[in-house]
Amino acid sequence: MSSHDAVLARLRAAGLELPPAMPAVASYVPFVITQIPAGALVHVAGQGPFRDGRLDYVGRIGHDLDAEQAKASARLVTLNVLAQAAAATAKRYGSPSLDRARCLRRRSSKRRRRNC
Repeated sequence: MSSHDAVLARLRAAGLELPPAMPAVASYVPFVITQIPAGALVHVAGQGPFRDGRLDYVGRIGHDLDAEQAKASARLVTLNVLAQAAAATAKRYGSPSLDRARCLRRRSSKRRRRNC
């Protein structure tokens, strides 16, 4: 991690740490870097609520998980996605800096175009 990484510093200030980027647990790659005219685009896939290589939360909200567990699960998934993005910047630029990111967005099945 770069000592000048403001994003990671803000995460630490909020009491959050990026977990190590998990290797793929199925037949996919955790991230793909695509070159575009404005720089590079990172696609992250297959992230779940994994901690130490195991699923931390399993079930349906309201059935098996309460609202607080659902929030904790979403927070863990988000940290895992950010860890993969940091791994992608480390692969491309030699340092896992999230400060290079201009935009993070979730891609849904609805193909709406959103500007960052």
